[in-house]
Parts: sequence; C-alpha cells; structure tokens
Amino acid sequence: MSRFITPGTTEITLDNGDVLIVRTRLNAGQMRARHMRMYSMSDDGTAPRLKLNEVGLATVLAYLVDWRLHDDDVPIAGLDGDDLAAILDNLAPEDFLEVRQAIDAHEERGDAKRAEKKTILAGGNTSSPISISRGVAIGATSG
Repeated sequence: MSRFITPGTTEITLDNGDVLIVRTRLNAGQMRARHMRMYSMSDDGTAPRLKLNEVGLATVLAYLVDWRLHDDDVPIAGLDGDDLAAILDNLAPEDFLEVRQAIDAHEERGDAKRAEKKTILAGGNTSSPISISRGVAIGATSG
C-alpha cells in the first residue's frame, strides 16, 4: 500500500441537485495549507491560536475543487484560496453551511473508511472486546 495520496475527486450531490466536486483525500501539503489558514501565532509567538471564524472556510477551501450549480454559473475551478474564499463569502449563510456540512461528512466518511481498513490490515479484531469477570480471572469457581 502506497504512502502517497493518489489525486482524485469525488462528487457530492446536495439536496437541490447541485454537485460539489471535492478532493477524495487531502495530501500533506493540502492539510498544512488548511491548518495555516485555521491557525495563527499567539501574540507572544509561543503557541498557535485557532481562528474560529476560519475553521469551516479552511476545510471547504482545502477540499472544494469545482461545482455545478443549477441556478448560477460561477466558475471556481483553478481559483486560488483567496479568490475562492471571496466567492464563498458571497453565498447565503445557509448555503455555505450546506456546502461545509457536506464536505465535513465526506471527510468523516473517508476517515472512518481508512480507520476500518487499517484495523483489518493490522489483523485487529473488529468485534467488541469481551471482559473477563474478576472471579474467573483469579481462578474462582461458581460451584
């Protein structure tokens, strides 16, 4: 299994039929860019500080490659982060939230799928562990 991310996209269809084209998975560089947008250094320069107003936008910018909107013709393919952010800022708040939630769900599905695959490849037990009662562990009998 390769350690390198194969570039690819996934289509996510929204409730109204609009389609988001998103990265299937972020590579290390895309993840760093996402974190750079979400964090800034504290005033004393000792620790990163989360920029709460950037968390959702940073995630959408990291994943969103293109879209097909039924009612609007707003091209976004190939835009840099700042230009794409300017377009996303013009969405209605509820529409941006729908895009963000769709991308968050896509990321969660991918994380869960990789975690499951990692467990299976490592030979891990996918069933829940069974605990042994204290009496059995120390050799007690029931009779």
